[in-house]
Amino acid sequence: MGHSYGFSLLVVVSSICLLIVTVESDRKHAESNNMADHEQANGVHNVEFDHQAFLGGENAAKAFEDLTESESKNKLTKIVESIDKNNDSFVSTDEMVRWLMESFKKIDRDESIVVFEMQDKNKDNVVSWDEYLEFVFGFVPGEDFKPELSYQKEISRNEKRFKSSDMDGDGVLNKEEYLPFHNPRIADHMKDIVIEQVLLDLDNNINNGVDLEEFLGDYYKQDDGNPPGWVKEETELFNSILDTNKDGVLKGDEIYAWVSPKYKDNAVDEALHLLKESDDDMDGKLSLEEILNHYDVFAGSRVTHYGHGLTGNSLLHEEL
Repeated sequence: MGHSYGFSLLVVVSSICLLIVTVESDRKHAESNNMADHEQANGVHNVEFDHQAFLGGENAAKAFEDLTESESKNKLTKIVESIDKNNDSFVSTDEMVRWLMESFKKIDRDESIVVFEMQDKNKDNVVSWDEYLEFVFGFVPGEDFKPELSYQKEISRNEKRFKSSDMDGDGVLNKEEYLPFHNPRIADHMKDIVIEQVLLDLDNNINNGVDLEEFLGDYYKQDDGNPPGWVKEETELFNSILDTNKDGVLKGDEIYAWVSPKYKDNAVDEALHLLKESDDDMDGKLSLEEILNHYDVFAGSRVTHYGHGLTGNSLLHEEL
């Protein structure tokens, strides 16, 4: 496909994604990132997507797989009580959307912490610029060593992102500061950095914007003949939704809106899916009984995990 939201995440944080396990997965999670699609390649519904989305990530979902069905339902009951903010004994669509939005954000934070701890080599609870360079590039440039030009450009871009994330200006990033460095799309103060780095990667004709051809990328050229279905879909997305002023080019806020996490949109989609699977009386909300009757939609257990193994479904290799 073209430069969809998931692909854009790879663009914005290219140095990290190319060299360590990172945000491209979130990215599948948010559109995707940003997790995998609801349906696997063989057309089978991917229940692990629902489990991770509802429970807050891969580790949380895996924890349920060690529980009996009874234990899983007991734990799920406590979660439902937390979601039911107005204490009316039902989970409304709005309550589910709010819960899922926080779940998606938690997954982003958790992923950032994992990478932070990998890069914090001396375990002093901050990541220095040198620690980042050593981990990602395998070297720290100095007077006696200058990397090739392509590395110099990438390092320069990442250093600018590093400094923009260093809110207290102490030259190192704590865990809170590291989150926007690792995933700059989620922090408003990183907006200009995000737009600039997208343009550096995609703006081939140097017009300070991303036109349709650049948006589609190298996967399709207009002289390739009859466009495949994904090209038509991406073109419609570009023209009807992303290009708000209809000038044929994405600029500024349009670029930022394109690559920013769609937490709410994806939470709404997932909430509607969960209701569709579990709302037996079709009243637009879920009772505890309905959720427990369909507990395997929301969380696994030893039984459901064993069953998935028998049918060949595998756990996701990447988080939301």
